[in-house]
Amino acid sequence: MKKLLLTAFLGLGVAFGANIQTLTQQCEANNAKACWDLGYAYNEGKGVTRNLTKAFEFAKKSCDLGYAQGCVDTAGLYEWGQGTSKNLSKAFECNKKACDMGNAGGCANVGLAYDNGKGVAKDLSKAFEFAKKACDMGNAGGCTNVGFAYSKGEGVKKDINAAKNYYKKACGMGEKNACKNYKIVLKRGS
Repeated sequence: MKKLLLTAFLGLGVAFGANIQTLTQQCEANNAKACWDLGYAYNEGKGVTRNLTKAFEFAKKSCDLGYAQGCVDTAGLYEWGQGTSKNLSKAFECNKKACDMGNAGGCANVGLAYDNGKGVAKDLSKAFEFAKKACDMGNAGGCTNVGFAYSKGEGVKKDINAAKNYYKKACGMGEKNACKNYKIVLKRGS
């Protein structure tokens, strides 16, 4: 499948007018979102000195408290060995936990892990399954990967019409690689 990596700490909805001390107190009281906000702050150096070890610590705590995006971000830090030792198996586990909580990005990342054999045994059928799940949840990268799987017959029976449909769907979501692939399969036909 096409390799699409989700960026850790997307920073969606983080208000950094919030006082770091207040976020720290909220995190200490087990507010998962506050812990994630602190992880983001330390990852980006927003309101604090950048510190990837603390970024990892707070992202992991938010994940442990059940915040799905915290699990995706913890996975990214494990994958890249930022703030912690590189550990692809733990990265997979965190993404799987996020997916199980309904996070589309986590599902897309699980699909990529199965596709590439990163942290888990390579399994193209499971790669397709999780890419499709991510796509069904509105993840453009997941839709692109489903299109790719159909176009190559990887993990699923080859079906150029299905590939076209998934590439078109992902393109409509703004995924540029899907738009390019859609044009290519249109030119080639069935």
